[in-house]
Amino acid sequence: MKHAFMGLVLLMTSATCQTAKATAMDGNLMLEQCGQTAGQAFCNGYVLAWREVMSFGVQMSEISDGEMNAYSSVCEPNNVTNQQALDVAMKWIKENPSKRHFTGLQIVNIAWKDAWPCLAER
Repeated sequence: MKHAFMGLVLLMTSATCQTAKATAMDGNLMLEQCGQTAGQAFCNGYVLAWREVMSFGVQMSEISDGEMNAYSSVCEPNNVTNQQALDVAMKWIKENPSKRHFTGLQIVNIAWKDAWPCLAER
C-alpha cells in the first residue's frame, strides 16, 4: 500500500510538471518520457502504480470469488522488477507503433498480459 501511495504521489507530481496542456498518458507520451533520463522517475512511478493497481485487483478478485477478473489476466512472476515491467511495456510500444495512441493503461495491460499470461489462458 505504501508503494502504491508513493507511486501515485510521484505520478501526480510528475503530471503537474508537464506543460500546461492536458494530455492523457498514451504510448507516444510514454515513449517520449521514458526515452529521456529526466523522465525515468516518472515512468518508474507510472509502472509501479499500475503494478500496484493490478495486484490489488487480483487480491480483490480472490476475496470476491473472481468478480474482478479484468485484473487477473496478468500473472506476473514473483521476482519481476519494476524496471523489467517497464522494459516489457516499452518493448511493446516500440514493436507496435500503429497502437501508440492506446492509453497507458491499455498498453501496460496488453504488454504484461502477452509477457505473463495466466496459466489458464496459455
